[in-house]
Amino acid sequence: MASAPSLPDTYRLLAVFSGIPLDPLEALGRARLATVDEQGRLCYTLHARNVLSILVERRQIIWKKWDANKDGTGIPAGYVLTGVGEADLACYFDLYGPAWPGGRPS
Repeated sequence: MASAPSLPDTYRLLAVFSGIPLDPLEALGRARLATVDEQGRLCYTLHARNVLSILVERRQIIWKKWDANKDGTGIPAGYVLTGVGEADLACYFDLYGPAWPGGRPS
């Protein structure tokens, strides 16, 4: 389900993050800021990369890497929502309503 076009891209992207790490390209795809090339691969524009950079600069998301378990398994590294990001999401919600009606895109 697509979001309303009037929502800021920073809100659309921030709203896909949680405490579960997300790869940057996966996050951009979920926020519908990535495109699909001729081979069916996700790719992103300079604008999409800049939106991701804005969230990092504002400390709304951070890169998190956990150590692997003894058996070699573990949580993959990725960006996660910070406390600042959670507070900003609440402000965006108050201004614009839900970014993704029906829940976060997967």
